[in-house]
Amino acid sequence: MKYQKRKIKNIGLFNRIGIKGNKLPSEKLQQIYQLLLSKGFRETRWQFIYEGQLAGLVKPYSCGKNEIHVRFYDDRIFAEFEIGRAYIQHFLGPRLNANGYLFSLLVNHFSELNDIKWLEELFSTENQTIDELSMRIWDVNKTEDPFLYKRQQENILRASTLFVLSNFFIGWKWAYSIIVIGISIYVFKFSIEYLVLLPLMAILLTPFLPHKGKP
Repeated sequence: MKYQKRKIKNIGLFNRIGIKGNKLPSEKLQQIYQLLLSKGFRETRWQFIYEGQLAGLVKPYSCGKNEIHVRFYDDRIFAEFEIGRAYIQHFLGPRLNANGYLFSLLVNHFSELNDIKWLEELFSTENQTIDELSMRIWDVNKTEDPFLYKRQQENILRASTLFVLSNFFIGWKWAYSIIVIGISIYVFKFSIEYLVLLPLMAILLTPFLPHKGKP
């Protein structure tokens, strides 16, 4: 599998299969799923569902500016540290391998040697795809937030000041407003009858968009 790239199968917004943990094949995987829920991870429709994905969770991080995405498969778990979905730049990356963070979060809840070995195999690189293997590894022991623009140790991701500052200002609310106004100009030619509908559209649709700190 590690020589293949991940393929998007669906979007959770349209299909919940691949999000909820009721399809996980073993009690141990279900135990991990429930444990992560107790630690602040949440189910959400706002996620890509990859081929073979059985469940997926998201946890806001850094006051919601960033997120940790966890995807469950039948033979592995893969976690990613990403820019929060409340920002358009979520789709531009970068994404970091957060398996080390997740393993350290879980390992203390297993006492049997066989269970710890099984957990290590879940996070092994043996079954990872080529794009997962290419991700830079997030070492939480060196930096709690690798997307901060303060320069840190040499192996930590260095983001430009412009890139980081734009994370705070370029969000879905701004994009949504621009899109709605643009459609109005093109379709309705700024007709007063239709412009009065803009606030109503914003009120109805905005709660369903990703927000900072809310999966």
